[in-house]
Amino acid sequence: MFVSGAASARFQKVSMPPPPTSGRRAATSNMLNRPTVSVVRLRDELDAGALLLDVREAGERAVVALPGGEWVPVGDLRAGAAVAGVEPGVRVYVYCKTGGRSGEAVDLLRARGVDAVNVEGGILAWIEQVEPDLPTY
Repeated sequence: MFVSGAASARFQKVSMPPPPTSGRRAATSNMLNRPTVSVVRLRDELDAGALLLDVREAGERAVVALPGGEWVPVGDLRAGAAVAGVEPGVRVYVYCKTGGRSGEAVDLLRARGVDAVNVEGGILAWIEQVEPDLPTY
């Protein structure tokens, strides 16, 4: 519904439909069971040859990225994209900027049987706690 008259130039009241249910993130109870790793522990895991997956967008990756690993934006994972070297039973550490998108990616991968682990705090935590000289955004 819209407000008419002079006030309509400044204020409009709009009724919004409820959000769609398809493609939504997992229920809260499922999120609580999502495995995570600290960036300090991740550093040790990477030194031992762990598999890493960046789920950020290309522009973010152009600013800064952790060395090695694979790159598949979370939107591509939502669409069913495969990740090279990632298959059921293989552990992969997943990161984004702060941990939100990587958490969603972990849920998607775990639904496929992949042993996916979310990197707490994402690349910003890595920069803050492990490599403070890296660029940030």
